[in-house]
Amino acid sequence: MKKVLLLAPNDYSLYRLIKKNLENLHFQVEVIHHNYNFKYKNVFQRLKNVFYKIILNEKTYKNKLKNEFNLHIQKEIISNQKFDITLVLRFDFFTKEILEYCKKRTDKFVVYQYDGLSRIKSNFENHILFDKIYVFNLSDITNYPTLPLVKSSNFYFDYINPKSDKIGYDFYFLGGFHPSRIDIINRLTHYFQLKNFKYLFEIYFDPKDVQFIELHNDITPIYDFIDYEVYLEKLKNASNVVDILIEEHEGLSFRVFESLYFEKKLITTNPTVVTYDFYNENNIFVLNSDNLNEVENFLAKDKVKIDNELIKNYSFSNWFRNISQ
Repeated sequence: MKKVLLLAPNDYSLYRLIKKNLENLHFQVEVIHHNYNFKYKNVFQRLKNVFYKIILNEKTYKNKLKNEFNLHIQKEIISNQKFDITLVLRFDFFTKEILEYCKKRTDKFVVYQYDGLSRIKSNFENHILFDKIYVFNLSDITNYPTLPLVKSSNFYFDYINPKSDKIGYDFYFLGGFHPSRIDIINRLTHYFQLKNFKYLFEIYFDPKDVQFIELHNDITPIYDFIDYEVYLEKLKNASNVVDILIEEHEGLSFRVFESLYFEKKLITTNPTVVTYDFYNENNIFVLNSDNLNEVENFLAKDKVKIDNELIKNYSFSNWFRNISQ
C-alpha cells in the first residue's frame, strides 16, 4: 500500500476529506497540521512566560515554546517512516525546518496553493523545496515567473454520495468576509427577498472584521470555521449554489466543482467559467453588474445533463492522480 503524507491547515477540516478520499483510493495517510494545541509542560514554563512578558516586556517566549512543541509533534508523527508522496496545502503555513524534514522522507514533494499567491505575506523562500508547485490562479504563473508554478484547478470529493433527499434552500453560499464581496452580496440578497426565494448566506468574520457585519444585508454571520463535511451537506440540500469571487482570484473555487458533481445550478461572478468544457448556459449563470434581472429566466431553463466521464475529470481522485505522476 502506497503511503501519503499530508501537511494541511486545520481550517474547515478540509484535510479530513482529503484523507478520506485518499483512503478510499487505498492509500495509507498520515496528517500533519501547522498548529497543534499547546500546553505548558510544567508550572516553571508558565512562570517563565509571565516573567518574560511582564517583567522584561518580552512576548515571544510562549511563541517559541509553541514552535518547539509543534515541531516535536510533527517530527514524532513521521519519524522512521518513508512516503511515496507528500502533499502540502499552503507552503506558507509551515516552517522551513519541518518542510525540509518531510522532504527527506518522501519520494515526491508537491504543494497545492488553493489561495492566490498575492494573498500570502511570508515564507516565499520555501518554494525551492518542492518538486512542483500547483496553483489555481493562472495569473500567479504570470506574476511570479521565477517560481516553478504549474496550473491546476480545484476539485470535488468523489467519495461522497452526491444525492440528497431533501432541499432546504433555493440558494446557498458560504464564504469568508472580503470587501470585494459586500456589494454583490447585498444586491443578491435584496433580489432574493423581492422574489421570495429562500436562501442562506453564511459569512465568516475574523475578529478584526466584525465591524463590517452591519454593511451586509440579511446574512448569517459566523465566527468559527464550519466543518467542511457540514458545509457540503448544506450545499447538497440547496437547489442552487452561489459563488462570489474574491477580487484577487480568477481560478474556479471548490463551489463550482461541487455544484457540477451535485448537479446544482450555479450562479457565479467568475467569468472564466465559460472557458471550461463543462460550462452550459442552462446550468451556470455568470453574474455581473448589469444582468441581475436575468436570474429568474436562468432558473426557469431546464438543467442540462453533463456527461459523467467529463465530470470525473474534476474529481479529487483524478486531480491527485495527475499531481502524483
